[in-house]
Amino acid sequence: MSQPLLQVDNLAKRFDGIVATDDLTLGVVAGELHAVIGPNGAGKTTLISQLTGQLAPKMGARRRRDRQRVPARRGARHPGPPGLRRVQGRDRPLTKAWAAEFGPAGARVNAVSPGAVRTPPAEILGEMFDQMASATPLGRAASADEVAAAITHLASDDASYITGAIPPVDAGMGAG
Repeated sequence: MSQPLLQVDNLAKRFDGIVATDDLTLGVVAGELHAVIGPNGAGKTTLISQLTGQLAPKMGARRRRDRQRVPARRGARHPGPPGLRRVQGRDRPLTKAWAAEFGPAGARVNAVSPGAVRTPPAEILGEMFDQMASATPLGRAASADEVAAAITHLASDDASYITGAIPPVDAGMGAG
């Protein structure tokens, strides 16, 4: 197995007792597929902020291939590795920066930008969600399977030349 492009070990972060990441260990090797998905409040942004060094984990460490291990420092903000300092945890710049940085090693980095997606948490909004979904050019919300299909396409060999892309899966809301 090749050396990981990015490795994190035992990453953990809590906010006032709420667990955002808990003992996460992850190695990203060129050619592998990893996705960070979950409902609002699941810790996705916290994880990406930890990976970029914009937010220090409570414990754990991250390292990049050919670079020294960066241990956690309680309460500290890490400057982040070269090429990632400027992304500030935002999905668009992060996707593009990682595509440029890890592309030469054979990694493809893409994201999707979903609009209204009918999920159990969205159902809590009731009529307000239905009104928002009906305002899209297609007049409806997406299913989770439709968003998954876009992700599956980006991860497939059919999209092997696509990297740094963030296609909208939003029923045309971004078209206007």
